[in-house]
Amino acid sequence: MEARIILTHDCNYNCDFCHGEGWFKKKGVFIENTKLFFLIKVLTKWELTNVTLSGGEPLLHPNIGDIINFVHNQNIKVSLVTNGSLVNENGGVLEKVDLINYSIHTMDKNKYLKNSEQRYDLVQAFWNLSGLIDRYPEKDIRVNIIIDRFLIQNIEMCLYKLKRANKIKLIERFPCRDKELSIEFVRDKLKGMGFIEVETQMKRRKIVLTNGMHTIYLTRVFCAQLENLHLKQTYCMENNEINISPEFIIKKCRYSNGVNISSLLEKKEDSKLNEIIGDTINLKEVKCLHE
Repeated sequence: MEARIILTHDCNYNCDFCHGEGWFKKKGVFIENTKLFFLIKVLTKWELTNVTLSGGEPLLHPNIGDIINFVHNQNIKVSLVTNGSLVNENGGVLEKVDLINYSIHTMDKNKYLKNSEQRYDLVQAFWNLSGLIDRYPEKDIRVNIIIDRFLIQNIEMCLYKLKRANKIKLIERFPCRDKELSIEFVRDKLKGMGFIEVETQMKRRKIVLTNGMHTIYLTRVFCAQLENLHLKQTYCMENNEINISPEFIIKKCRYSNGVNISSLLEKKEDSKLNEIIGDTINLKEVKCLHE
């Protein structure tokens, strides 16, 4: 099982496409360490193998180092999603992170500057990325970019600028109404540039290609695949991930209401927590957005 934990809704960027991990973005709330550590220990009984720390911008959390160290010390893989603006200030805490998803999101310099509210530019993003690769040459670092018109029109130039990043994830927005912004269109474009498709078990929503220098992961968000499927909840069951907000609301689907378990964590009520976790994993009482 995997857990996606939103450490805070706060962010130093204001991206126009941000989904906020499907949560209402209440500012100024940071997940509490004591409750989080107890929850993680409970989740280990459910064969928790991977924790993704996201936001907002997770590196804004004042105790980010303690959280990463705790998860790592439970023999759980740690993934981190970051816009990269704070990696220099927090470089040391990334030592025990197994996978860093470095979200540049757009290769359009004007749009990037707007998303960062004029605080950072694309050159700084590349500079921080290069520094991260130099500091951790063996670490799994993947660059996240949204598939937009600029990328489609300038894909060779974009890949050249990212030549130091050997793993790149190109993300199809949801819902995608333009076939030229779909992962299938990008796949064909990359094949025309000499990329070779690699087999993957998640072919319904993910395509992987390589040219020897770059490995490109073409991904659509999980819910996007449901539009064309009949057995929607059966497909959701394959998504072995739960989502947890800074307020300790737990849910399986980003579009369900979820259950607030904060008081149960406060009282350390294991039995009730395990019941809710079981219901969440089994997708009970969750209405599908597409039904």
